[in-house]
Amino acid sequence: MLKRLIRLMHELKAVPEKWYIATEQELQEISKMLNGWIRYVEH
Repeated sequence: MLKRLIRLMHELKAVPEKWYIATEQELQEISKMLNGWIRYVEH
């Protein structure tokens, strides 16, 4: 949901391009970490 809101903010030109790119990169890293943690906990 957060990724969708940030993408919408970008599409509406509500945030600078640099902020959007940096935030998307951070969210990708967080997503990778969470997925790894979920896989670890499930096993």
